[in-house]
Amino acid sequence: MKKMIAALFIMACTLMVFAQRNVVPVPRTQMLEMLLPEGSRQDLRFLSVAAAGTFLAMSTESQNLEIKKAEVYIIPSSSRLTGDDIIRRLTANGYGATVDATDPKVMWFSKDNSHWMVYFSAEANETNLYIGQTNQGPGYAQNNRQPLFEASNQPISSGVSQTIGPTPSHIPPLAGRQAVSRQPTVPQRDQGMVVYDLDSNLYHVVQLGNLYWLKENLRTTQYKDTTRIATGLSAEEWSKTKTGAYAMYDDKPANRIKYGLLYNGYAAASGKLCPEGWHVATDADWRELEKFLGIPEQELERTGERGNIAPKMKTTHDWNPSAFTSDNSSGLSILPAGARLDNGEYTTLNQYGNFWTSTVYDDRYGLLYLWNHHVHYNTNAVGRIYTLAQNGYSCRCVKDKD
Repeated sequence: MKKMIAALFIMACTLMVFAQRNVVPVPRTQMLEMLLPEGSRQDLRFLSVAAAGTFLAMSTESQNLEIKKAEVYIIPSSSRLTGDDIIRRLTANGYGATVDATDPKVMWFSKDNSHWMVYFSAEANETNLYIGQTNQGPGYAQNNRQPLFEASNQPISSGVSQTIGPTPSHIPPLAGRQAVSRQPTVPQRDQGMVVYDLDSNLYHVVQLGNLYWLKENLRTTQYKDTTRIATGLSAEEWSKTKTGAYAMYDDKPANRIKYGLLYNGYAAASGKLCPEGWHVATDADWRELEKFLGIPEQELERTGERGNIAPKMKTTHDWNPSAFTSDNSSGLSILPAGARLDNGEYTTLNQYGNFWTSTVYDDRYGLLYLWNHHVHYNTNAVGRIYTLAQNGYSCRCVKDKD
């Protein structure tokens, strides 16, 4: 199937302008300005925008996503370049990155309100890299930057989640990926909806009780009004700022992709961090979730560790070794993303999953404290405490109630 998809994509992109190969050596891509391995070449036959755009035009579900211009590169297979390498290189240069949930060879990048689709096909003899600049990010209707959203309204009545994955209307299929072939045929746990932020990061959704939660930690670099969030702060700057900011754990782009970003409390409490129609989970949202998963009601408002439901919330991987195992039966998929403390230090990666709420505990005397909830590798309890807004934690979004 993957070979057929790749073949159809390449056929759709190709106009045989010349009978012979018309290629030139290049050190880097023109769009995205990414350095290429030695021996890479650009295929100049693909300069026709109309030709390169046919892979979306052929799709019945492209949501008006169009190719503005395109480039194709031929890379020696001996370079062993991978899609992960491309993501690391571009995120290090400030691009937002999203991997297509239905095809890992398809990647989406965005920067400064510009968007690109990248198709990476590694074959036995050579690797082909297709880059297309699009008129908008994936998952947005034309002339409307609000994230698309569809949901199954089937009720959930137990402590096990309904995990909600991508629906056909959200990600434009490549040529040959017809909508009929992408209709859900798996159990209900893997059906439903996805959400995009303004960086075109994709998030899956899980319904727990009456609430819809994003399954991944936020990775957005801008508020929903398109204002950029401050980043790159030194330890001293981080400790003193009283405006929204974010950091990548240890300043490594790979940690952003895997664990999401660490936001300070000012960003979490801004009311603008989540996509339109969503909000940073409140303290009440977390307590409702914890009650649904089994924490006794009389324990919910306690400060400190409560209950024994953390195994239902944590992933089965990436946590430090411990006698306490997890099964992620809720589908919430909490990862141990660590924190950036109020002194600027990074700490507790693979140990803690810390989450801001947007609920203020105290804002007197020029200091802001927010409630946060956390899980730890070495306990089954879920913590609830309040901390200073200069700390950097993960954030999860919850869908606004109608």
